[in-house]
Amino acid sequence: MPLVSIIITSYNYERFLRDAIDSALNQTYGNTEVIVVDDGSTDNSREIIDSYGKRVTPVLKENGGQASAFNAGFSLSKGDIVIFLDSDDRLCLNAVEEVVRVWHPGVSKVHYRLQWMDAEGNLLDTYCPPSGTPLPSGDLKAKFMREGIYNTPPTSGNAFGRRFLNLVMPIPEDEWHLYTDAYLHLYSPFYGEIAAVQEPLGHYRVHGSNASSLEKYESDKDRLIRDIAMRKKREALIREAAQQANLCPSFDPTIGIAKKLALLLISPEHGLIKKERLKRLVVRGFRAVWKESDIPLWKQMTVSAYFISVPFIPRNWAINLSLWYIYPEKRPSLIKRLV
Repeated sequence: MPLVSIIITSYNYERFLRDAIDSALNQTYGNTEVIVVDDGSTDNSREIIDSYGKRVTPVLKENGGQASAFNAGFSLSKGDIVIFLDSDDRLCLNAVEEVVRVWHPGVSKVHYRLQWMDAEGNLLDTYCPPSGTPLPSGDLKAKFMREGIYNTPPTSGNAFGRRFLNLVMPIPEDEWHLYTDAYLHLYSPFYGEIAAVQEPLGHYRVHGSNASSLEKYESDKDRLIRDIAMRKKREALIREAAQQANLCPSFDPTIGIAKKLALLLISPEHGLIKKERLKRLVVRGFRAVWKESDIPLWKQMTVSAYFISVPFIPRNWAINLSLWYIYPEKRPSLIKRLV
């Protein structure tokens, strides 16, 4: 029975922390250790951690960001499999048992679907990735080189092999201060197979102060700029890893093209897209959507129609269509129901 380490990372989430810790401690799989990293919280998080006594291993540190919290927790862990659990999320009680069931030598990561819940912990009929989108599995290197993307959930929906983590950690803390899970997602296909559990094994909390909230962004323009810059950073990491593995990437992801297209429509003079041209992006987007194997046929046809229509419809319509495609939470309720 492999030992599984559940590393909970937290910063000022006292109202959610106990829910996360309880979900980790009450797993149906017994051979686990629970490590709770407090990243310099100023609320009552540390008192909550202390209340669990020896049932958890506490790591109390100065604030340094998510990457530093991952590194601190991993350095004390002993598990053959490691789950990084955000402190505002929680695991289903059979999560570790199901992860171990599909685990085998050569797997760098097991990922599983997450069901959304609200701030009070009430489950929502929304999933990440969406319930109609299968999580990929197997050797994904060729797909990754071709598409530059694969469907995978955020932090709490993944379990990583220690052999893999030993190769890529510690995570560079200055470079990956935020979006730390992306660093691990992007490297994992290069170091082993990906295994998948299609059923939800965790709950992803949507509330006003996490990354799911648009309150963090001043405008659609700012959000697109942030996303495009992060995409460039991710693609640089992929190309570096591919070079080390003697692979040649040829990806041009649809969602990345759509974000550039949206920014071009909103702010055509911005430095990130000043060399882009509308018709060229439209053609690239149309081609890219038919290369991505995870997209169902109905969505390929819909997204193709979106790219084709952009040059021929009023600019405001094109901007709205672009934002509806890129950010599902911005879609009108009727479109959400249809999708």
